[in-house]
Amino acid sequence: MRQHARLGVLSILLCSAFGTPAFTQAPSAAPDTSDRTPSSTPSPAPGEPSSSVTGGKIHGTVKSGNVPLPGVTVTAQNTLTGKRYATTTDISGAWSMDIPQNGRYVFRTQFAAFAQGSGEALLNAAGHDQTVNFDLVLASRAAAQAQAQDAQQNQAAQVIRQLAANGPQNLNLLSTLTGDTAAGTAGTPASSGAALPSIAGNADFTGESVAISGQAGSVSPMAGVDMDRLRDMAETMRSQFAAQGGTVMNVPGGMTMNITSGFAGGGGFFMGGPGGFGFGRGNFRNFNPSQPHGSVFWQGSNSALDAEPFSLRGQPQQQPASGTDRFGATLMGAPFLPGLTKPSGKDSVFLTFSGARNSVPVDQYATVPTPAERAGTIPGLAASITPVPQAAALLQYIPLPNLPGETQNYHLLTTRQSNTTQGGVRYMRGIGANASPFGFGGPGGRRAQQTTQALRQSINVNYNWSHAASDDVNIVPILGGKTASDSNSVQAGYTLGKGKLTSIFNASWNRANAHTTNFFTGLNDIATASGLLGPGGEALNASSLNYGLPSVVLSSFTGISQTQPSFSIAQTISLSETLAWIHGKHNFRFGGDYRRVHHDFLGGNNATGTFYFTGLYTGSSLGDFLLGEAQSTSIDSSANKSYLRDNVFDLYAQDDWRALNHLSLNVGIRYEYFAPYTEKYNRLSMVDTNPDGGFTSVGQVQAGATSPNYGRLPDALVKPYPYAIAPRLGFALRLPKQTVVRGGYGMNYTVSQYSIFANAMAHQPPFANEQTNEATSNCPDPRIPCYSLANGFPAPNAIGNYAVQPRYHLPYVQAYNLDVQKTLPWGIVLNIGYNGSRGSNLDVKIAPRAVPGSPNTDPGNIPFFFEEYGAFSRFNAGTVRVNKRMSSGISLGANYQYSHSIDDAGSVGGTSSIVAQNWQDIAADEGNSTFDVRHKVSGHYLYELPFGKDKFWLTTGAASHIFEGFSISGDFTFATGTPLTPTYQANIADVARGTTGTLRPDRIPGVSLTAGGGSLKQWFNPAAFTQPAGLYGTASRNAIPGPGTIDNDMSLSKTVQLGDTRSFEIRATASNVFNTVQYSGVYTTLYSGLEAQRVSNFGQVSSAGSMRSFNFNARFRF
Repeated sequence: MRQHARLGVLSILLCSAFGTPAFTQAPSAAPDTSDRTPSSTPSPAPGEPSSSVTGGKIHGTVKSGNVPLPGVTVTAQNTLTGKRYATTTDISGAWSMDIPQNGRYVFRTQFAAFAQGSGEALLNAAGHDQTVNFDLVLASRAAAQAQAQDAQQNQAAQVIRQLAANGPQNLNLLSTLTGDTAAGTAGTPASSGAALPSIAGNADFTGESVAISGQAGSVSPMAGVDMDRLRDMAETMRSQFAAQGGTVMNVPGGMTMNITSGFAGGGGFFMGGPGGFGFGRGNFRNFNPSQPHGSVFWQGSNSALDAEPFSLRGQPQQQPASGTDRFGATLMGAPFLPGLTKPSGKDSVFLTFSGARNSVPVDQYATVPTPAERAGTIPGLAASITPVPQAAALLQYIPLPNLPGETQNYHLLTTRQSNTTQGGVRYMRGIGANASPFGFGGPGGRRAQQTTQALRQSINVNYNWSHAASDDVNIVPILGGKTASDSNSVQAGYTLGKGKLTSIFNASWNRANAHTTNFFTGLNDIATASGLLGPGGEALNASSLNYGLPSVVLSSFTGISQTQPSFSIAQTISLSETLAWIHGKHNFRFGGDYRRVHHDFLGGNNATGTFYFTGLYTGSSLGDFLLGEAQSTSIDSSANKSYLRDNVFDLYAQDDWRALNHLSLNVGIRYEYFAPYTEKYNRLSMVDTNPDGGFTSVGQVQAGATSPNYGRLPDALVKPYPYAIAPRLGFALRLPKQTVVRGGYGMNYTVSQYSIFANAMAHQPPFANEQTNEATSNCPDPRIPCYSLANGFPAPNAIGNYAVQPRYHLPYVQAYNLDVQKTLPWGIVLNIGYNGSRGSNLDVKIAPRAVPGSPNTDPGNIPFFFEEYGAFSRFNAGTVRVNKRMSSGISLGANYQYSHSIDDAGSVGGTSSIVAQNWQDIAADEGNSTFDVRHKVSGHYLYELPFGKDKFWLTTGAASHIFEGFSISGDFTFATGTPLTPTYQANIADVARGTTGTLRPDRIPGVSLTAGGGSLKQWFNPAAFTQPAGLYGTASRNAIPGPGTIDNDMSLSKTVQLGDTRSFEIRATASNVFNTVQYSGVYTTLYSGLEAQRVSNFGQVSSAGSMRSFNFNARFRF
């Protein structure tokens, strides 16, 4: 009986831990899967029968509004096995993982000054390519997103979330759904449905992922839970009860569950949903829960084993020494004092520690002036130029060529260092008789056979800490910098239940303190030392925190780009309540959340200033630079810290209804209120203009003031949108002959633009030194320079450079899907699916001071940006998937997807900041979406070598032990590339309206775009474009097919049992195993005049992805 009670406690632990790590989960009555067809929502996709097909690719982007975040650590944890995988984002904020094992994965992000992001994705036989994107602007969204991830989130919903800027709720029926949409047999997860486009479809994504254990992030609600140890418990239970053949076992709390070969569905924490795991193989006996258990892991790589990087210029190059080391340990047990107390079945403590010491290669090319050009001899100019002292000083920060030629004549090959250290502790306690520390709740995996009427209670407390530091590598090393952050978080939860009612209350606090500095910050006023002064000949930046060299933009050269200093503190306090009620065939959920967000920051994207040289005076941008004569200058430097504040709350209701034996429905509704950011001291302002009148007048309006154009404005300057109501509907219908039809519809609102608005408005006059000076309109005689390197910033502007429509409506995306699944003979599953989305009220960013000669615009007005709503997006995708279940040690799968996405938005999902070419003709910006991948073929394979016990060969003896447990797995992806936009050089007309690179060339009718293309020197036909004949070019946005994807990865792994409760695992993974050269970037800027005579790289490949690399992983469990 004691053994049965102990295993009952373990059962509760397993069902509470294997599932959605959201403490707002409440019990969910899971149907008897023998006669129920699960329902579907736009997030879940078509299910698959139980199988052992293995692995897939998960990828996405990590951004803060429109700004990509490089160096963000992204970790994934399998909710069943506890295996973790980690990678980091590249310079574009993109990441990718190749994961060799099926299952549901919980994703976490860790980065300076941002609350942890979270998400989920499901890999199974019907879905092996998923997208999970993160928007880390709002610290408050971390907890909400963790709760909002449904157990069966698919790639379709994830990319639609990307379209909608990763709103706080996903597109499943309700953010607290436990994902009870398993297929008709036990242990059958839902499949991913028709996949949406891959954002990370370029060769910079190595497809590499690192399997690790230990704590992933600083604010994870699952901190300290050793999933490896929990898996061992499951294996122990399975081995000890295998002979009982699915006996119904009574467990503490008065609930029952079936111990069979697997539990269906996804289990919420504290029994907050149906169980979410199937027991794997194992033989761990003699497990004692009162003894400490845990795991130790190491993962590493070394560049000595990797292939040499591909050289675009054909020059031999030596790979810099680099590598990664990740390590960690976890410990789980019942707390007690030796000799004084004994372990209690009501208490449990989890401890975790992990770290990473990484050195990753940086491979960059630049175009820099030749020695003769630096001295003033510029081809095309009649006379030599003598550089002014300020230009001579800046030339010291532009490197000399180290490669022959005039373009891509400088190559930097170095490494970037990054370190992270994380720790966490979690305590859980059950209250009352027969309590366990892992709570209680609804039935796990199947509908409860009986429900206790006794009062059930549990509490949990969790603390996490992390520190991160990394280099910010610049093409000019002295202009780089460093980033560091420290994060702390505390979460507490209380669960109370009786009968068929369960209430879960949670409170959390997290705080992150981060800073980014360059090598001059607080130390050396390098701008003044170089002769670059501010108003009245004073220092350009009075505050030492804003020291740094101004950036320099040259039309045909790489120029100077200084790491911008920034300091920020992000804090979020959140409360949530979930009430679950099981009533007959209905499983109701009601709840709400409240979040208070603080974001304090100093610094911005242009704190050190920028000079723009276009050739206005000499015809050459370099010639203007040497003379110190700029067409435009800008700076956005604040001497005061900004204190942004925000309040967010949501309410929701959902019914998971088993309508008929063969029909399930999920119906729900969600309301969310997002208050635009305010500033603690009302230090927000923006340009006050008249969009309905053609932007013919401008002024400046501050928070809470009255505008002549808009009337009384709120403190946020943007009025809240109180109509964010999102309905959800999903269904699943089982038809005869092993056929299942699933479909769904949902809406998703985005609020990422609110943070962009607030950050911009906090850096406007009179609260910042904001200057946008342009010579063609501000100088008395545009032919005579009035903005020089010596006097480029005469006085702060009274009117800023940013405005937003105060009646801004929240963008939203409607998503819909349909999938038909058919089970064929020989263990083959066929899925044919469709996914679609329709985005409305998407963001539009314009520059109303159009190029000279545009009608209805006052050229005397200063350049500024204006954001409004009104753009659209459309996405359609069809997918055919065929998967062969595991048999005889072999599993195979393949997937084909055809998709197309178009939009005319300035920001699709907060992933870019595209200024419309012509603000008076937004429709002309309609084109392919930046993430559009038209064709994609992907697949996977797994082969368990036939050696060892119960296999074909070497079944006994020493050879059996040596060769058993080996498996080979891999995946492949072949896809067309994402589209590229042709642009016209940062010329005089473009800079005159305050933009660079937003004008497009003319497309020559009848000239093939692809003729002679596809090579390193000519990816597309440059003769298909020419300089604009008028004010604006006729070429479409995203009109050039970019380089596609060819990716093959392979792994070899082995697991060795070292007794009853110990095991050792080791794996080697090769990314880009065939060492295929993968182009990843193309030059798409067309030059004219003297710049065209010098630069002729239009249409050439600009960068290539990583070559073959290896990584190794080892883990010991005890």
